[in-house]
Amino acid sequence: MRFITATILWIVTVTQTAGCASSPAQLPPALDGYRLSTREANVCAAAVTTINGLLIPYNGMRLAIADAAAVPTGAVPVYCVRARKPTAGAICFVPVNTRAIVIQVDELPLLHDRLCGGREGRLLVETADLLALSLLHECGHIEREHYVNRQAGLALRPAWNAEDTVQKRREFEADAFAAEVIRSAKDISIFDDPERQKAYVRLSLTIPAITWNLTQTRVIDNFGATALRLPSAFWERGYTHPNIEYRMLLLAYLLDGSPGDPDSVTRFEQLRKEVQLEKPPIDLAIPPTSTDGVNNTRPD
Repeated sequence: MRFITATILWIVTVTQTAGCASSPAQLPPALDGYRLSTREANVCAAAVTTINGLLIPYNGMRLAIADAAAVPTGAVPVYCVRARKPTAGAICFVPVNTRAIVIQVDELPLLHDRLCGGREGRLLVETADLLALSLLHECGHIEREHYVNRQAGLALRPAWNAEDTVQKRREFEADAFAAEVIRSAKDISIFDDPERQKAYVRLSLTIPAITWNLTQTRVIDNFGATALRLPSAFWERGYTHPNIEYRMLLLAYLLDGSPGDPDSVTRFEQLRKEVQLEKPPIDLAIPPTSTDGVNNTRPD
């Protein structure tokens, strides 16, 4: 009887200890204003599993969803969060001076609808695969240590531009890392490493599907934008992230050499150079002024 009682007490103690280990994770100071969320939990877990299938054999990096206090030693914590105030931004980012990845779960359905929504002619992409590709890109920022002593974004008014900035170069570097990791699994047999091969297949199909959808949006949904060389079709609105279609074309090229049209990247780059800045309509033109700079018109 004493033995049984002691055994029961030991089981209770171990259970309580395990319960402490699974207590809610604490967000790092860089994420003040956010709160952990279980929304889209299955999608986030599936995306992390896909990326770990590629990363662990490649360079030993591992992601772990930070839903408990104990994240495995050396793993990159992934925080699934919601902002306390509604925000519009990327679905994933790496906080300044923090070796972690943040998923903004409220942005997931919005970005998926923008890139892969079920409109006629679009190729369907699983939300988990879109998120997995985003996570792998953020792993590139961590691998290149872009988050260390990172400066705030350029304090410039958003404007259409094709400027070459440090921030844009870092985005290209992170994309190149993602392509390198995916490509490293190309010749792996499904019998040798089924998880890695499955992850390769999913992402190698996701990239051209997103590229197709973006090109279709530009050519069909925004009919005339290409012929008019509108900056909204080929340039960037800000100074930190390159044009998304341009990035996906480059990513597809890095992944496969020359998918589809071998000149697709070169053609897009040429169109970027031919962009014509949009002029305001005539009825919005600045009214004439006198030679002394004082407006010489008056309302009726």
